[in-house]
Amino acid sequence: MRLIFTIFSLLTLVACGPETTKTDQTAKPDARIAKLLEVQEYQLAADESLKLSKLYPDQAVHYQQRAIEIYLQSGDTYAASAILEDIKTDNDIDKFLYRLLEANIVLQGNDPVKALTLLNSNPPAGTPESLLSRYFETKSRAYETQRNFIEVVRNRLNLSQLLKSQDEQTQNYVNIWTVLNKMNLTALRQYRSSMPELASWLELAIINQSMLFKPESLELSISMWQEQYPDHPARETIARQMLTAASRNNIRPEHIALCLPFSGPLATASQAIREGFLAAWFSTNEYKPIINIYNSDAVNINTVYMQAVENGADFVVGPLEKTAIANLLASGDLKVTTLALNQIDTPMLETIPANHDSPIPRLIQFGLSPENEAQEVAIHARIDGHKRALVITPNNDRGQRLFEAFRSQWEGSGGTIMEQIKYPESTEEYKTWVKSLLNANSSDKRVDDLRTRLNRNIRSETRLRSDADMVFMAAAPVSARRIVPEFRFYQARIPIYSTSDIYTGTHNPQQDKDLDNVIFNHMPWILDAEIQQLSIQQSINKHWSADKSTYRHFYALGIDAYQLISNLTRLALQNSVTYPGVTGELSLAEDGHIQRKLMWAKFSQGVPVVMDKLF
Repeated sequence: MRLIFTIFSLLTLVACGPETTKTDQTAKPDARIAKLLEVQEYQLAADESLKLSKLYPDQAVHYQQRAIEIYLQSGDTYAASAILEDIKTDNDIDKFLYRLLEANIVLQGNDPVKALTLLNSNPPAGTPESLLSRYFETKSRAYETQRNFIEVVRNRLNLSQLLKSQDEQTQNYVNIWTVLNKMNLTALRQYRSSMPELASWLELAIINQSMLFKPESLELSISMWQEQYPDHPARETIARQMLTAASRNNIRPEHIALCLPFSGPLATASQAIREGFLAAWFSTNEYKPIINIYNSDAVNINTVYMQAVENGADFVVGPLEKTAIANLLASGDLKVTTLALNQIDTPMLETIPANHDSPIPRLIQFGLSPENEAQEVAIHARIDGHKRALVITPNNDRGQRLFEAFRSQWEGSGGTIMEQIKYPESTEEYKTWVKSLLNANSSDKRVDDLRTRLNRNIRSETRLRSDADMVFMAAAPVSARRIVPEFRFYQARIPIYSTSDIYTGTHNPQQDKDLDNVIFNHMPWILDAEIQQLSIQQSINKHWSADKSTYRHFYALGIDAYQLISNLTRLALQNSVTYPGVTGELSLAEDGHIQRKLMWAKFSQGVPVVMDKLF
């Protein structure tokens, strides 16, 4: 929607400039273009603009630019790019507008890095305010695509100085507030100390994230903030909305049932979840609901669930097994709000009754989905500017699910899969598969053929494919330590991305040095040094040796499951905000799924080095 707004704005801009006077003869053709756009006849409207560019040579640039914007509006970036190549610019402002148009084209093609490079230079002197507005709007969208939220705020505040209508100003402030609430408390506090020019907005966002469940403290904090910033544009609207939201946010269950399979193959995982859940309960004095714990599995889940509700539970955490979730849904008897600790996709979700007395969905699904991590890889690699991916995955169900999740997100954002290789689970020889992925086989065959034809030895270097710019690797640590050195053997200078599967969670530099330069995602519980020093993690490590456990991430799942309960209303009412959990930055989608944004690290000398975590 924001992209369409920008394009319409640029269409208006182009219609008003360059600042030349059109004759009455050109007014009618312009009106014809407008009518064609009203009925969404984009191709005819673009054709009309191109005809006019030839009919009126003195305004050729004006009509070519207008055709570009029409093609962008229709989604045809190829046609827009072709026209842009034909434009001739005679002055600095025309050249600036040319770069702005090109930035919009590449941004629509999901290349924010190039868009920002094009807009890197300052606008020339004398640039019309309407063009400056579009400049800051386009930069804001590019930075938001990169999740560089602080730069979005900077550029939108610059934009606010140029907008004329009250409605545009209000919408821009709403956009600023939405972006601020995508940042976590750590980032907000750090930027507040280093960017005093943004302090007023950052302080309000900090108040919003830290005090929504303390209505009295919130009201006092907002009052003090309003006194400090009496003329702030958020004073009346956003601050008032915060107070209204706080009164609705203070909805918390009094009696929670924790339903997990404490026997069977998931017993150890369930125990880790339980210990994390209870550790979170013990760590706070503000919120102490009753907790009852039940042993439940796919067979008895319906009986246990009803028993928990009859015992007074007004909120259920669990089940853990996908089959148990499906069985619970099939019963059609979801009595209270339920936080399932896994995720399923089934038509039965549409039959879940609404929570009429609460904004929270009746069923929330929260799990450590590997598919979610693969999608995050695709998002991160695209933000890094990559477009053409090679994929190497194990030849099993998990590998295929990771590939499909990556492909869906990658291709949906404009990327291309150049090739996928599936290696056997039982293989001890990874060279064959990496060699095939890099097309080194074809290079070797060409050399062998040439040796045969010439009947003599030939010195040669293996030539690798050059049509890809990144690798997505799905692999467990043992496999990854064998795969990555093969890329080095062939001197393939191509970045490799992976999911949390690649890292055991415990430092092992001697073995993990083979993974150097691999970029991967993982939860803050594993990567964030500050979280590792929290008393709750220190306590769990001391009593349960969680830091040495292969179930370490399940303790984190239990902690976040408990902490989410008191934040669900806020996440439901303010869908732009996130909760800074130990499993990731958590948000609540409209369909009831908890979405995780993970931290990123790169191996260096066998140790994960955290990359920028502020976004």
